Amino acid sequence: HPDHGFQPSTAVSRAPGESRKEMIFAPRLRLRVALLERTAPVPGLEIDATDHQDVGWGLGNAYSDDRGIVTWGPVSAGDFKIQVQNPGYWRARQLIHLENDASPVTLQVRRLGNVEITAKNGYGNPASGVAIDLYSVEQGSWASTWISANLMPQPPTGLTTGEDGHLRINALPNGEFRWRATSPSGATSEGTVQVPPQGTAQLQITVPRARVWACTRVHATGYVGHPALTRSPKSPSPPHSPASSYSPDS
Repeated sequence: HPDHGFQPSTAVSRAPGESRKEMIFAPRLRLRVALLERTAPVPGLEIDATDHQDVGWGLGNAYSDDRGIVTWGPVSAGDFKIQVQNPGYWRARQLIHLENDASPVTLQVRRLGNVEITAKNGYGNPASGVAIDLYSVEQGSWASTWISANLMPQPPTGLTTGEDGHLRINALPNGEFRWRATSPSGATSEGTVQVPPQGTAQLQITVPRARVWACTRVHATGYVGHPALTRSPKSPSPPHSPASSYSPDS
């Protein structure tokens, strides 16, 4: 019965010919989790705890106290899964192996923030169709991966700037991100942005122009155009210009 404590699921094997197996359920421990945003305790946050295989009733939801600590019990030793359920916070998850209740297990939590991106080309005009992805330095994952896993909403235009060169990405865990922008021509630029908690970062990106090769035919034996591009008809075609990496204008 839940009032008597909780025993996480455990694999049980039976030897050949063994007709009975004795199992002892003795929940005497407390599962304690300390919620921190980097070094600061986070009180009043809702956390859900279940068996690591989602078997049984689970431990249910609980709230962190003034010290940022959430407590469930009594429980037996074993494996548990905890997850942040509070609106406005990143849906952090963690597996915990509990052996004793000497000290609480730490779970890092993050308030959400947003990024408002404006992309322009080298002429200062809006750059549409620019693919942009963000990599969380702390979490070690891309925004595109989180969107595929339904951990955050997808922008209306996907991770691509619209006709006005704008893209807004919402519900990111606050912290440092590396961004990568790829223009329709394949030119790339990269940089970093700091996503604030409960706020919106403004990011200005200048997408490098792709190099254009152009010649004008003037007679049967020659071409003229840009001096660096002047070639005879028998000269090979210019090589494909590799994508370049530029830093955004400050």
